[in-house]
Amino acid sequence: MQASVTLSLVLAAALVARADARQSPSQAPAAPPTFGARAEAVLVDVNVTDRKGRPVTNLSQADFQVLEDNTPQAILTFDRHAPEPSAPVGRAAAAAGLGPGTGGGKSTSTSTQQGPTITALAFDHLSADSRTLALQAAQRFLKERQSDELAGVFIVDQALFTVAPYTTDGQKLDAAVKRVAETATTNLVRERSGVLEQMAVPADTPSVAGAEQQGRGSNDRPYIDPTQYARNAGDHAMVAFLEMLIKMEKSYEDLQYEVKGAATFNALLSLVDSLAAVPGRKSVLYFSEGLTIPSSQEARFRAIIHTANRSNVTVYTVDTMGLRVQSDQQSTLRSVQEYGAMGVGDVERRGKFLDALENNERVLKQDPAVSLGILADQTGSLLINNTNDLEDGVSRVNTDRRNYYLLSYQSTNPALDGRFHRINVRVKNPALTVRARSGYVAVPMASVAPVFDYELPAIEAFGQSPMPTAFPFDSIPSSVPLPGRPGMAMLSVTVPGTSLLLVGDEKQQRYGGGAVIVARVVDASGKVVKKVSQQYRLSGDLAEAKSLGAKTLSFLRMVDLDPGTYRVDAAVYDSGGQKASVVSQPLTIPPATKTMVGDLLVIDHAERMTPEEIASSPNPLISDGLLIKPTLTPKIAKRERPDIAFALPLSLSPNESAPPAKLALLSKSGEALAAVALSLGMADGEGRVLAIGHVPLDKVPPGSYELQVTVGSGAEAQVRRASLTVVE
Repeated sequence: MQASVTLSLVLAAALVARADARQSPSQAPAAPPTFGARAEAVLVDVNVTDRKGRPVTNLSQADFQVLEDNTPQAILTFDRHAPEPSAPVGRAAAAAGLGPGTGGGKSTSTSTQQGPTITALAFDHLSADSRTLALQAAQRFLKERQSDELAGVFIVDQALFTVAPYTTDGQKLDAAVKRVAETATTNLVRERSGVLEQMAVPADTPSVAGAEQQGRGSNDRPYIDPTQYARNAGDHAMVAFLEMLIKMEKSYEDLQYEVKGAATFNALLSLVDSLAAVPGRKSVLYFSEGLTIPSSQEARFRAIIHTANRSNVTVYTVDTMGLRVQSDQQSTLRSVQEYGAMGVGDVERRGKFLDALENNERVLKQDPAVSLGILADQTGSLLINNTNDLEDGVSRVNTDRRNYYLLSYQSTNPALDGRFHRINVRVKNPALTVRARSGYVAVPMASVAPVFDYELPAIEAFGQSPMPTAFPFDSIPSSVPLPGRPGMAMLSVTVPGTSLLLVGDEKQQRYGGGAVIVARVVDASGKVVKKVSQQYRLSGDLAEAKSLGAKTLSFLRMVDLDPGTYRVDAAVYDSGGQKASVVSQPLTIPPATKTMVGDLLVIDHAERMTPEEIASSPNPLISDGLLIKPTLTPKIAKRERPDIAFALPLSLSPNESAPPAKLALLSKSGEALAAVALSLGMADGEGRVLAIGHVPLDKVPPGSYELQVTVGSGAEAQVRRASLTVVE
């Protein structure tokens, strides 16, 4: 896969490379988009029902009041949607050119496209009994579906499977839901192994006082809890053995719980996000036996709500377990209502939110239907639960989807500041119930979704002018083509430990802090085409806090891009210091050719990796068990290192030799001071080459230099450059 090249030059070497095209001012990407004052209107679907749950469709604009963050807003457009053919549908909104969600369209548009009614039917990890109930409910939905309404059918398993793409073809949809009823999904709930029961002590065995009957074993004989029996008997070895078995069962259960949560939330995010660009009335009808929220997935759960609200998508949830044998469901629901009251993403209260989530996770596991209720409530829709008549519930959903009001307003807060803004819709009659989305995150619709709660402080930093530079860090975007993926780019961010503030607690002798890293790729038109992020939480013993200053926080993501010129903005938010820094760097993805040449990278250092890390890592800068770490602003001290090392990734046909190359050392003025032929080696069985070279520094005087590598010759020559400074 790689070739090693040692070069002896009389003069300099090289470091973090930017492609030749990046050095040309004429090819620089467009100026960064600013958040500024928004021209877009905010759209809100509103359902109003009476005390019996019947839709109320005879209200006028004067009956409504809209508040954003408790500030009254002027309603721009008002549409009453009802199934009667004579009712005007969407004329005012269409005339205003409004699209989905916040930033859906500008009020100066004259578009007349209102968009279709579209619903995604999603079936998540259903047992055989639940599939039967869900089939009946889905068939009722399709029976009542109007001929011009689009619907799609999806199965949520370890991945999201499309059974039927969005269509108005009733026969295809009928066949699709029947196929769902016949399709068993992965069972992520492990049956009890019975290990403890097998080791249980029969109740008629002479026992130690205090051991209580636990249950009945496989032979229906009452038994005593073996752990308690062993503990009372003073058999410490047996206690330890039994506790090991219990821990094994619990660990497996927790791991499966995490796996199911990740699969579910990824699928829901994909469905909701895919509907963002479509105008019209958009819904997800989600059939589930219950939705649990592992702590590792709570950010994704909130991102589903953020994305749905930002795109004006309602998520109707259906608990397919039917009538649960549980009389305290309403009290359980009330016990987690604070979760919804916090706005599911209110950045100003995120600490309290996390505490509430941790406290309520046990309750949410006990009654997963509660989470379904939160998802429905926060997106302004309905939860159908605690009933075996799901068909009647789906009829309520259909009525709800078709009887609503579409309001728009221009926010009095013009800043697209990356913050959560709460929406509250009221009507004059207090006897009526109003449902609408809870709010939205104020980011441009051009930004890629989903938006996670933890990203908001960093996204807000993108919107500041000038962008903040509170502390130093490195951002190194690089073109690293791979076989079959010529547009592969690596986004690398390195944050020195000294840049982050750790908050100490002398009483507890603990420290805490953290960081959020968000990197976005902006094309030449100013549109955000990719966004990746990571949240880091730091904590530990206070005595160890100082040692973190010598370490670095590393972030790396691989993204696929089309050929073109881009700008990569990286924002780091210091959670402890509550401050942020933003760095912007150019990135060029060259057009696809037979031989793809990536960026010339100067190596800062290399880190040894284990075979397991290598197997699981997508990093193309791994060579001979070492992870190559490039640097962006190389200032090479001769007294600290004997040479300068560089890497050049290439992609070509498998087992093919790389074209001849030439290495040249250029002065600051561009004059070629030295040149040497360069052999880049042969591609591996996949077509990858990582050429690594070393330039001795013993005869290189201090100064500024540029290293240039030319791959191929004539019209097919590809040039890559890297600049560096050499000091004594």
